[in-house]
Amino acid sequence: MSAVPPPRARYRWIAHLGTGGSADVFLVRDELLEVERALKVLIAGPGGPAADRLLAEARLAARLVHPNVVAVHDLVQIDDRLWGAFAFGGHSLIR
Repeated sequence: MSAVPPPRARYRWIAHLGTGGSADVFLVRDELLEVERALKVLIAGPGGPAADRLLAEARLAARLVHPNVVAVHDLVQIDDRLWGAFAFGGHSLIR
């Protein structure tokens, strides 16, 4: 598990939800909008296949409105890491 905290300027860390092959996912509170989000942070730095996949995923999902597609709220690069803020449906990724 990579205990990387979310960007401090906007997101307050609540819990680590899980780790996949290319990213850690955290439950955070968006302090500006006052809602909970799932924040996905790439384990590897920017550039490369994982970053390209996250960027493509975020761009496609941002154009879609469908109950089976997770809404994208933000995608930023901070300190050589790519962070994606997604809607949080209230379920842990840990099985």
